[in-house]
Amino acid sequence: VIDFSRKGNISDPITLMADNPGTVFIQNSNLTGWTLGAWVHGGATGFRIQDINFKVLNNIGAGGSNAIQIESADNVEFYNNTINEVAGMGIVCKGGPLTSGVTSDNIWVLGNNFRPSGTNPFAQVTGLGHLSNEYYGSKGSHWMYVGQFGSNPDPNKGENWDHVNGCSKMVIANNTFVGATAGRDVQLGPALRNSYVVNNTF
Repeated sequence: VIDFSRKGNISDPITLMADNPGTVFIQNSNLTGWTLGAWVHGGATGFRIQDINFKVLNNIGAGGSNAIQIESADNVEFYNNTINEVAGMGIVCKGGPLTSGVTSDNIWVLGNNFRPSGTNPFAQVTGLGHLSNEYYGSKGSHWMYVGQFGSNPDPNKGENWDHVNGCSKMVIANNTFVGATAGRDVQLGPALRNSYVVNNTF
């Protein structure tokens, strides 16, 4: 729904926000395929998403749609949003292609609510596009997965996990995480560096 790849002003970011917090919902109408609620990529900078609700689902077997995916972007903020159930993961942050060395820097996730849309605080919230006995339906879908490579290493090409990639200088602060995830509330991937996870409520 949101596809952003522009170079914005870092000190005065382009802001996409609801006039009345909590009244704008990003949901997919076609549940038969994989999709993203927001995709910030391609060297994007200076962008803020604020006061938006995300609930991005798909049918079981159709893939793992993510609410927000950041790739090769810098100086991006997610502030005071609500992320409800997702077929895959809530927020994914990764760098560019594996051998490029391109990172996503200064991504701030501040004061967001990660919770079920209903009244049951123990309801499953991530990995809903997969069966419960599948990896992404049991332990591979997180509220947040940060520090991921753009692609997995291929040992046949001499690639390994030592590439400089993923995310750097990321701040995850003052968020609330509720619900039963198929994975973890916050998964710090193999390429997250110089970052802070502080003052969150789990």
